[in-house]
Amino acid sequence: MYLVAHQSLLFILLAGMYFVLVISPGYFYDNKRRTRRWAKKHYPHIYKLIYRFKEKEKKDRMVVGPCLLKVEGQGYFLGPYARQLPGEKLATITGFVLLTEKGELADDEGLFAKALLTHNYSIIGAVSGQDIASAERQALRESSRIYAPRSEKVLKILKNYFDQCGYLYEWQTLLEYLPDLFAAAKDAFTIYDGREKFRKAMGYSFGYEFRYDDAVQEMEMRQAFSKYMLAAHFKTINNVRVLTANLRDNLKNNGGMVQRLVAMNALKTIWNLAFMLSNLIDKMAVEGNSSEDVKRLFREKTAYAKQLLNASNS
Repeated sequence: MYLVAHQSLLFILLAGMYFVLVISPGYFYDNKRRTRRWAKKHYPHIYKLIYRFKEKEKKDRMVVGPCLLKVEGQGYFLGPYARQLPGEKLATITGFVLLTEKGELADDEGLFAKALLTHNYSIIGAVSGQDIASAERQALRESSRIYAPRSEKVLKILKNYFDQCGYLYEWQTLLEYLPDLFAAAKDAFTIYDGREKFRKAMGYSFGYEFRYDDAVQEMEMRQAFSKYMLAAHFKTINNVRVLTANLRDNLKNNGGMVQRLVAMNALKTIWNLAFMLSNLIDKMAVEGNSSEDVKRLFREKTAYAKQLLNASNS
């Protein structure tokens, strides 16, 4: 009897540990699950409607939990639809629907652009948004503070090799740019610090309502960052990319196999840092903006949603 009671207590303890360590984190912290539960409770009519517009031909579905977007005093829900078939690493956006707080379809493209910006702003606080920012920051830190400085030292050691190959001038010009490249990388960390303050203000992944005014402020911060980086560091970043790419191409046909491979790897590492900075500048300038392709997807999915609703009401 004692043994049975002991085994039962052990089972309860193990079950409790499993819930706390495995089930609980996903249940309470997963942004998509929490937002869906919130929408189901507070906006049941939206919850029932916004997931209906998947298309069999496109094999798509609504990919996020609906959150309330406050745009110029009115509430909206944005439904992004996407397809990701087995074997595909990335999802493909197939359309967007925009619903008013009452559950009515909104087809105004200007309003959609504002809602999309606000929706994008909400994502930076989600667990997935935090993970992406953390990974990007870590990659930039390792590249700018470990790998690229190591490659700079390697290139300095290989001075005679570049001289023998006839590329001493290009070698020297590249090395002269590297201090400014590292300065650009140092400045790049400021955008991650700035976005972190917005995440903290929105409550990280626990937010359910997001304001267009806040999204505009965050966008203006990103765009100011991009303008500064272009003004202060574009010449350096661009020239480093060109110099490293040209040197790699030129060294392909030179002798000294071991030295050539070491030099080309060092050049690639430095090129990667410049490319990373260039991508970050571009991303911060346009993130959340609605391109013509995005607007087309909005029009197409909205037209499909209208047909579906009209057919169900007839």
